Amino acid sequence: MPAEQITLTATMLPTLPKAKGVYAIFARNKENGKPCHCKFVGETDNLRGETSAHFSKNEPNEGLRVFMQSGKTKLMVYELLPNTSKAERGKTEKEWVKEMHPKFNKKES
Repeated sequence: MPAEQITLTATMLPTLPKAKGVYAIFARNKENGKPCHCKFVGETDNLRGETSAHFSKNEPNEGLRVFMQSGKTKLMVYELLPNTSKAERGKTEKEWVKEMHPKFNKKES
């Protein structure tokens, strides 16, 4: 399971590591503050860069773009996987997708 959980804001992006990992973006439960309603799961070789791109107006995933640019509180959980290949991270990503049911990931055929 993910090693870190953070409140995700555009101003905190510079504090994210430029490292390989798998991440999930969630809404925040108003009652208990915990992650809920997974929006997206991804893998990357640069967590900071990929997360910054999701905040961009050029984010190609329309549902994720609308959520990221909304005023809603966003949470991210991530696990750094420094010595892994894209294929290894992809395997973990698929496991997270199966477990978390993200709303805006592309459906696999």
